[in-house]
Amino acid sequence: GKLEPRRNIPFLLTVAKKAIECHADIHFTIVGTGEEHYLERIMPLIDKLARTGQLHYWTKATQAELRNVYQNADLMLFPSNYEIYGMVLMEAMYFGVACISSMNGGAASLIENGTDGMILESFDTDQWVGAIDELRQDHNRLNVIKKNAETKIKTGYTWDRLVPEFTERYQKAKL
Repeated sequence: GKLEPRRNIPFLLTVAKKAIECHADIHFTIVGTGEEHYLERIMPLIDKLARTGQLHYWTKATQAELRNVYQNADLMLFPSNYEIYGMVLMEAMYFGVACISSMNGGAASLIENGTDGMILESFDTDQWVGAIDELRQDHNRLNVIKKNAETKIKTGYTWDRLVPEFTERYQKAKL
C-alpha cells in the first residue's frame, strides 16, 4: 500500500502501540512505502514498535504474499482521513478480514456498521483499541462479521458479478 498522510499512519501506530501494551499476543502488519519525507517522519515509530516483535513492516508484498497476510489476519485497521473508494477494504473483506475503519467514502460504500465491519466516527485511540478488544473477546461476533464481509464482496463485488450489469447498462446507454 501507499503510506501517506491521508492514511493516518501516526494514529494507526498509536493504536497499535496501545493494543500491544494491552495484549502480548497481538500482532500488526503494515505493508507499503511512501514519499521519503513522510517515511522519515513515521519510520522511527514503526521501528520502535517492530522491536517489540509484534509489528511487522514490509515495504512491498507480492500478490501471493499479500494474500497470505490477509488470510492470516482477523482484523484490518483503516483509519484513513479520506478515501474515494475502498479498494483496500474490499481486498481485506474478500479474504474474510473484519475491517475497522474510519468514516470515509470506501467505508460508507462497503461496510454496514456492525454487520460486516465497523465504522468508527472519531480518531480516539481508546475507541479504536476498544473496538479491537470487543471483537477479540467475542469470537462469535468476529467470525460472523468476517463471514458477512467475505460473502458481501464475493457475491456482490467481483468482476464475474459486475461485468454483466456494466454491459447491460452500457447497452441501454448506447441506445
